[in-house]
Amino acid sequence: MGVLRLLLAISVIATHCGPILGSSMVPGNVAVESFFVISGFYMSLVYGSKYRGPGAVYVFLSNRYVRLVPSYAATLAMVFLCYVALWLLSGKTPVAVQHNLELFGESPVSTGFQMLSDLSLIGRDIPAFLSSLTDFKSLHFAVPQAWSIGMELWFYMLVPLLAARSSSYLLGVGALSLLLRQQMAARGLGEEVYFLFPAQLSFFIAGMLAERCLRHRQETLARWKGRNFCLAFLALATALWPLWSFTYQRLAYTLFLIVLLPVIFAATRYSQWDRFIGSLSYPVYLTHIFISDVVRNLLHQQQHQHVVLVMTLGLSYVLVRYVEDPLDKWRQARLAGSQAFGVPAL
Repeated sequence: MGVLRLLLAISVIATHCGPILGSSMVPGNVAVESFFVISGFYMSLVYGSKYRGPGAVYVFLSNRYVRLVPSYAATLAMVFLCYVALWLLSGKTPVAVQHNLELFGESPVSTGFQMLSDLSLIGRDIPAFLSSLTDFKSLHFAVPQAWSIGMELWFYMLVPLLAARSSSYLLGVGALSLLLRQQMAARGLGEEVYFLFPAQLSFFIAGMLAERCLRHRQETLARWKGRNFCLAFLALATALWPLWSFTYQRLAYTLFLIVLLPVIFAATRYSQWDRFIGSLSYPVYLTHIFISDVVRNLLHQQQHQHVVLVMTLGLSYVLVRYVEDPLDKWRQARLAGSQAFGVPAL
């Protein structure tokens, strides 16, 4: 599934920076919601199979938070260093910093909350929703796309509750989420739906239900020879989105993703190469806007997406190799030690 995850992350680059190799790929909003489906699948798989007994909820939540923070913190640090360098070289306060300072003077409580959410990721989606709904003044965030990571955290908090429920219950929750989306869209709030967690919960739920289908068909899928074809089909549908445009394309893509996730997982679950490719997707998603800003200011041109792609992939490799992997080893060692006290490992 790693190849698909990286393609989705590159699709976000294409949305923000321009077509990659002539293709705009899957639209950014569809890519992000696809990530939500994949997250629901993985969290259902991990929590359902490896977290048992006393302390399971705490270990799960702390693991997920620790998993997200290192690359995000590194990206924040790089943005901050660029601000400092810009100030030292030009003697001027960066526009984003100046805006945030002025906003803090106008509304210290609101700005303080936004700064806290920007540092912790908790509630990071709330300013994005309020900005789309009202004249709420939002910060210039260092990593503006991190609102979706805030949604991930809300979902992680619900996983222990949802994983213990029946599939019928999950279907009901998903239906309510879809109903909320429909009602908001009917009232002209189509953009606001994108930034509201309850309206996006249906995608996470869909991923959880897809994983439950896998549980009962693992042996069948492991033997099925059409697994790789399904992966190739979805990868091509992601990369060549503009070539197969039709009225219900977005709905069809999402349904194909949900149905084929168990098959794709069965095809790639033991591939170390695919796992490595997938590990790049998170830092690619986090760093591409930062890289884009740097490249645009250095090259002074708008069409720079391929340079951004190459630099983002390179930086993502560095983050995985020297930030995420060492901390992951520490995390696994910590979890192995906790097992001695009856706490499950990831």
